[in-house]
Amino acid sequence: MKLSELTDPGAVVAAMHEFDELGRDRFLEKYGFGRARTYVVEHRGRTYDSKALAAAAYGHQHGEPLRADMFSGGLNTVAQKLTSLGFTVVGEDRVPLLPPSTSTFVLLWNPSSWEWSQDDRDRMQQLIAEQGQAPDRWSTGSRTSGVHPGDRIFLLKVGTRPLGMVASGTALSKIEYADHWDEEQQKQAPFVDVVWDTLLDPQDVLPREVLKEEIPDNGWTFQGGGVLLAADVADDLELLWASHRPVEQVASAIEARYAPGLSRRRLHQQAFRRLLLQHYPAECAVCGLQEMSILEAAHIFPDSKGGPSDVANGRLLCPNHHRALDAGLYELTDAGPVWKDSTRAF
Repeated sequence: MKLSELTDPGAVVAAMHEFDELGRDRFLEKYGFGRARTYVVEHRGRTYDSKALAAAAYGHQHGEPLRADMFSGGLNTVAQKLTSLGFTVVGEDRVPLLPPSTSTFVLLWNPSSWEWSQDDRDRMQQLIAEQGQAPDRWSTGSRTSGVHPGDRIFLLKVGTRPLGMVASGTALSKIEYADHWDEEQQKQAPFVDVVWDTLLDPQDVLPREVLKEEIPDNGWTFQGGGVLLAADVADDLELLWASHRPVEQVASAIEARYAPGLSRRRLHQQAFRRLLLQHYPAECAVCGLQEMSILEAAHIFPDSKGGPSDVANGRLLCPNHHRALDAGLYELTDAGPVWKDSTRAF
């Protein structure tokens, strides 16, 4: 479990939502941190304790948060990591310690205009599975400037159904001109180097209808690529994207994978959570809490005893009822919770 493995901006946004929901003191108490002495994250008019936020975000991405003794705070660790993910970290004078936070852009892919070969996409998906990222170059459409290394990039599939978000990544360069992607065009086109961290199959996109329903302030119909998203829209998109990204087919369980070391961490937990979010209401199966950012994927038959990470053996639970289930205070049945001691039910 290392801070370097925190790579998902959406996990940081989810941790911010949890911070706002719990309040600063309860959030810090939950994760075992004291108040930040120097460095805080400024985001949409609010401030967040940087080290505690990073630890919680790691938990939202990987299923188990970092402890305070697992990493150090400071400019070269937490501040650099959070800044690299697009957030602004400030010191006591409230001046950004590192370059300003990144922007989020939407590029377009129209399969009827440009064929992205199956072999090429398979190769990129394999690289993402093995290395966490796949380098590429993509046209910025009508945008000719304003993209910088580190900016967040989303790819929207248009033209052929299903329409929707198909990939996400990070810009590696500013916009540069090169030969047009359409060989019949005799002019150059603007491109940006990008590294994809997620690439879905064209039939498994995050549907545009869902984007319109969940983030109605944005039309999600663009005349050209390179659209800059407002900060609040980008945050909402990150959360929605995090709940949609790749999971195994429903018929099979998520493969349990572990990292060798002094302790085992469940690399499959985040995929398991996304699987459950696709098949159950975004609420605690016991108390009905509808705060998606803190819902956890729970195994009915314990993972530690070989319980599969599939739909039948999983439920979404709030942290309290997840801990209670793991502690054996109740059993979770199709009819609901059965408490071993009804006087301790909550």
